[in-house]
Amino acid sequence: MRIHRKLMIVYFLMNLLLTAILSTLFLKENESISAKSLSQFYDGVLSQQINNIRYKQQIYENLAVQFVLSPAIEELLESDPDVLQKKNFITLHNEIDRLVGYLYSFHDTGIRSIQLFHRSERVPSDGKFLFPLSRLQAVYTDEELKSASSRWKLMADPVSDKYYWSFVQPINSMKMFNNIGYVQIVAEISSFINTESSPASLKFSEESTESFIMDSSGTVVLHPEEERIGRPVDATLTTLLREKPAMEALEDTVYTIDEEEYVVLWKPISSLNWTSIALVPKRATVEAFHHFRNVLILTLFLSTAVFFLVSYLITKRMMNGLKTLHKKVLALGRSKEMYAIDVTANKGRDEISLLERSFDSMTHNLRQLIHENYIVKLNKREMELKFLQTQINSHFLYNTLDSIKNEIDLDERETAVKMITALADLFRVSVSHGKEMIRFEEEIYHARCYLEIIEHRFGYSYEFDWRIDPDILPLYTLKVVLQPILENAIFHGLVPKKTRGVITIEGQLMDDAVEIRISDNGIGMPPEVSRRLEEGTLEGQGVGLSNVLNRIRVYFGDTYGLHIESVQKVGTKVTLRLPIRHREEDAHVPLARS
Repeated sequence: MRIHRKLMIVYFLMNLLLTAILSTLFLKENESISAKSLSQFYDGVLSQQINNIRYKQQIYENLAVQFVLSPAIEELLESDPDVLQKKNFITLHNEIDRLVGYLYSFHDTGIRSIQLFHRSERVPSDGKFLFPLSRLQAVYTDEELKSASSRWKLMADPVSDKYYWSFVQPINSMKMFNNIGYVQIVAEISSFINTESSPASLKFSEESTESFIMDSSGTVVLHPEEERIGRPVDATLTTLLREKPAMEALEDTVYTIDEEEYVVLWKPISSLNWTSIALVPKRATVEAFHHFRNVLILTLFLSTAVFFLVSYLITKRMMNGLKTLHKKVLALGRSKEMYAIDVTANKGRDEISLLERSFDSMTHNLRQLIHENYIVKLNKREMELKFLQTQINSHFLYNTLDSIKNEIDLDERETAVKMITALADLFRVSVSHGKEMIRFEEEIYHARCYLEIIEHRFGYSYEFDWRIDPDILPLYTLKVVLQPILENAIFHGLVPKKTRGVITIEGQLMDDAVEIRISDNGIGMPPEVSRRLEEGTLEGQGVGLSNVLNRIRVYFGDTYGLHIESVQKVGTKVTLRLPIRHREEDAHVPLARS
């Protein structure tokens, strides 16, 4: 796996892990905050509802206080029932109606009736305002009449089958400070929930949130659905309310109705010993959190994708520099030649760009050093080659001139002329205007000139069989490579045999090289000698073959050279392997004769 992919995987996993951890912590914290916020919201709603109800109740309580403080009402309730019996009922009605009439004019919203109760059973009743206490005791117990928290009570009308709220206020004598009667105000329940802008409407949301108020006995005293008023609250819910404190954590107060879970929140109305309850669907409590969670997940996904893209672009740019540097290192390692480098090409300021420029500078300096060293070695090898070639030419020239002298001394002028002409062509090809590469056609002509000189020197006692592929004639080769091999075959193979010898010269174009095979039927040589000649390690013998081998390796490398196969008393075959070269720029060497 490449380093770029590894880096991307590491970046992705690190970001994913960090995102998962932070998201989990954030979601847990947000869930807790959401639960607290929702609890606080409904706590505020319930508190506002209670305050609104208490405000309406206080209006009616203040009405009752007007009766308590009225001297006329006090006089009426302190009067002897016998005296009241003698009065005309119409006069009594008018007097009471006068006392409470102004209250109706100011507070006519929801009041169904206002009644006074005299402690004596003998008090005459007008059927509207004044009644004996026994009538009130049919609704309120003595304990409820004495308790301040029980004065508000749900009351049913058996005629209309409708529920009302009833409030009773005791009336005491301002003189004797004893109880002389009671005032009862009966109000419509709807008057407590008819303000649409108030939370007392009991509709907190569109998620079927249900809110109601129950009294200490577990009876519903206030509900937005009128038919639910007066019904007992489910025992499971009342048990749950007794076990948990008000406004408990949402997840701990789950109540199931018709297979749907509700979160129960409640707040006591301490002055009345009532409880305000809200049933919120659990799905409503978590819906906002789930929506926020989905938005958060989407945001985190997008941020992760952006981070991944930015990381990819950054690492890709970084890896492009590393890839470029890697390619240069590979090219430097695989190439046999140093390539030219523009050390100012990369203008980046990051560390990888600096490393690439340093590598380019190092390679540039190394290339210069190698080039300088190569030039020095090339010059040295060229001088060595010149020296070897000088050795070959001087040795052969000495022998040939000596033979020409002998021919002249023997008055063989024609032979001497032919030898001089062949020698001139031989050296003309050898010199080749200072070139080292000539065509095979010229190299073969050079070899023929040499053999012609040999024939004149030693007589026509050898046979030369030329089998040259015409396709190799226009190709180029290193000059003076055939003559030393032919010389070695004649003087070390055929001459010692002292019989007529045959030398075969074959030239063939192969797929990847040119092969020249020179075979003779001379005396041959031992395998050890042929091996050392082929390796160029035989001292004192085979100087010509060693020179040819060294020159070929210097110019063309170790892939090319010569191979010797020899069998004693049978003959020797030298295979010369040369590269295929098409060098048209080398000039043709003119020949002295065709």
